[in-house]
Amino acid sequence: DITIEIIGAGGGGGGGTAGASCGTGFTDIGSGVCREFVTSGTTFDVPSNWDSSNNYIEAIGAGGTGGLATGNSNSGGGGGGGEYRKITNASLTGGTSVNINIPSGGAGSGASGTYLENNSSTVIIEAKNGGNGSGTTAGSAGTGGTGAAANFDGGVGGSGQNNSGEAS
Repeated sequence: DITIEIIGAGGGGGGGTAGASCGTGFTDIGSGVCREFVTSGTTFDVPSNWDSSNNYIEAIGAGGTGGLATGNSNSGGGGGGGEYRKITNASLTGGTSVNINIPSGGAGSGASGTYLENNSSTVIIEAKNGGNGSGTTAGSAGTGGTGAAANFDGGVGGSGQNNSGEAS
């Protein structure tokens, strides 16, 4: 998922511009802040009132799929968690469309993570996906993305159990 927040473009409340509009798809959440959650699609329409000096964008990579059980009494390893990334003051041109990628859960760590490109088709934020579990082996944590304002790696999936009831 990608969360895009514009600060100072809302229609009311402290810090907002009276009468301003959040733009299509955005919700005015008060105090001059507009927010949109993007959960699918391949492009993002940048609002005409985009302020490149007052915004932030957050992204979360897809979680990995759990591994299949191996044998009658072995449980599969859990999928790894997707990474979280945040950027501030993304320079985008209002009234244009930019490319995004929102992978499905289980895409795995080898697939492109959740990302948004700028108007020059350069990835400016990417949150890496968690790895898929395989057999009793846990999926890896999503890590290594792009975006420096905040970064939290995903968690490693849980290990499966072998037939003796002990973690593998």
